[in-house]
Amino acid sequence: MPLLDGVSLCKQLKKDESTAFIPLILLTARAAVESQIEGLGAGADDYVPKPFVMDLLEARIRNLIRSRKDLKDRYEPETLKIDLAKDASPADQRFVQHLLDVIAENHSQSGFDAEALANAMNMSVRTLQRRVKTGTKASPAMLIREFRMNRAANLLTYSANTVTEIGFIVGFNDASHFSRLFKEHFNTNPTEYRSTRRK
Repeated sequence: MPLLDGVSLCKQLKKDESTAFIPLILLTARAAVESQIEGLGAGADDYVPKPFVMDLLEARIRNLIRSRKDLKDRYEPETLKIDLAKDASPADQRFVQHLLDVIAENHSQSGFDAEALANAMNMSVRTLQRRVKTGTKASPAMLIREFRMNRAANLLTYSANTVTEIGFIVGFNDASHFSRLFKEHFNTNPTEYRSTRRK
């Protein structure tokens, strides 16, 4: 590469939120242990010195893709799973998916409520309530809360964040308020939920 070496490029990509999630393998002639440590320290997911065996490289790529998929499956399904109304039309289904995308993008903001959701969807609160009820038989506030609680449950199960940090991540500035709502939702407090999931 004329302007950057692989390590510098790796650092730039990992610093940028829009590219940080992309798995990176450094394929390089620099085989020294120090170079490998430098490359992995820059954020590379793997380091393959030349000469390399194509079958081995392909196996590493498959492993990286599989591990990312496993993480995605752990974190996303519960947070995005909303029961559609039995009579929901294809248009209703598309609307609900767009709604979930908007909630996913904004749920960490403490002030994100039904009114904020309506603004983000470019419609009145009343119209939003009607459309949501048609597609899900729920209310916008219920969907936001359901999303936040399930996201919190996933983080309690799979992350190392504290309960307070998780509450903040899912849009609660008050840790006790978060814990109270979590207990109402799951019939157990966040600490107990985490301990039962990690046994």
